[in-house]
Amino acid sequence: MKEENSEVISFSYACQVTVEGDSIDPMTELTFTNIEYEMNPIDRYSNTSITWNEPVNLTFIKENWDEMFDVYIKNVTIREHN
Repeated sequence: MKEENSEVISFSYACQVTVEGDSIDPMTELTFTNIEYEMNPIDRYSNTSITWNEPVNLTFIKENWDEMFDVYIKNVTIREHN
């Protein structure tokens, strides 16, 4: 707790939240869709495209790209750029 016009905390109290209801096992209760993708060859300008076998939320994929995919880059022009 803190006073209305102060940033100083006066008292602290422990709190417990209990959620009522049945818990479910997601692996048996939810329906999952196996989504596969195919990436076309990368062109000389490092462009490619990905084709999905099911409709996907592209905004979610864009925002979570690094968590979903490991991207490895190899510099094939190292002799030119050292």
